[in-house]
Amino acid sequence: MNQNHNTDTTHPPPAHTTQQGIDRKRRQLENCFRIGLGIEQLFVAPWKNVFLVLFLAAFGLAWFKRGFVPGFPSFFEPIGKYIVSAVIISVSSVFLLGILILLGTPWKARADLESIRMAFTAADLTNARLFLMRSKRSKNGVLRREWYCKGISKSRFEARQEEISDVLDCHWLQPIQYGGKNGNNRKRIVMYTASGYKPAERGALHDDEL
Repeated sequence: MNQNHNTDTTHPPPAHTTQQGIDRKRRQLENCFRIGLGIEQLFVAPWKNVFLVLFLAAFGLAWFKRGFVPGFPSFFEPIGKYIVSAVIISVSSVFLLGILILLGTPWKARADLESIRMAFTAADLTNARLFLMRSKRSKNGVLRREWYCKGISKSRFEARQEEISDVLDCHWLQPIQYGGKNGNNRKRIVMYTASGYKPAERGALHDDEL
């Protein structure tokens, strides 16, 4: 007798595969932000245009010299010129994007990210996309950090303030705020801190606590 067994052969993807996909999407999103911020930096800090000028000079030299390939057979010269041109454009595009990403990356962005991740639990970071968008220190020592934090709520940041100040070695100057142009972007968190960890203040101790 033939028996039909309806078995479900589908299995959920391994957890590490899912996390890899999340990390890949986070990096893609982060790079898109970095490119936009890099373009912004060319206007905000004009001295950074020196990198763009050097890139354009190198690109112009390579483009001008593209027809001069030592040892290249003369009968291959027409198609060879097209191949070299395509290679120059491709490589230059990668370098240009790399320069913009570099200009759009705050100082110590990776170190700050690794540190702040330690302040949250594994459950907090599951499916979260967190990276440092902007970081600027004023002359009076106030450090303003703006984080992209899809998947981690403002209330969760507030609940982990003590841990955040510990791992970042800072103390709070203002309450945690939303970021964005109008200060209402729920995917962005702004922190105003100064250097040096200070433990949270506690009320007066009672006799039974002494």
